[in-house]
Amino acid sequence: MDPTMNDVLSGRGAWFNQHPGNKRFRRMLEEKKAAYSTGTKKLKMDISKEIVEAIYSMEPPGRFLKKCPSTGQWNEISKRDAADRAAQAMAYTIKGESLKEKRRQRRSSRKMSKNEVDDDVGRKSSQSSHRSTHNQQHSTTRYLEGNHSSSAVAHHGFDTRRGGAVGTSND
Repeated sequence: MDPTMNDVLSGRGAWFNQHPGNKRFRRMLEEKKAAYSTGTKKLKMDISKEIVEAIYSMEPPGRFLKKCPSTGQWNEISKRDAADRAAQAMAYTIKGESLKEKRRQRRSSRKMSKNEVDDDVGRKSSQSSHRSTHNQQHSTTRYLEGNHSSSAVAHHGFDTRRGGAVGTSND
């Protein structure tokens, strides 16, 4: 059995995605997505069956086909299996949209977070470098004026008892 333009082919990849019957099937899913996503379980199954019937009512009639891996022949699946596949495809269509939205939100929040972090780091860096420069200048001035506070000694590494820098030997 050879697939026609109205058949929906089971499979993955570009060749399956580009088949006219599969494109039409995806358009039908998109058209029914809003009603399906808010519907009851019974309504969802009815919508799936409606899509399958729409495929079968085309001229020439569309079918849901699956390729046999051992023989390479296309075989028609039952209407019940076709409705199950339509329901699964609809769930993927709806879930795919929500995943796309979640990805968009994550990306935008990451960009915002990164920009906020960069701004915050830049702000803190300039504040701390200003504070550090100010403290060093103030401590050095106190040391040179003879005000040998322990913080100035610790900060600059001077040991006034030994007459040199901490960790050096005057021997």
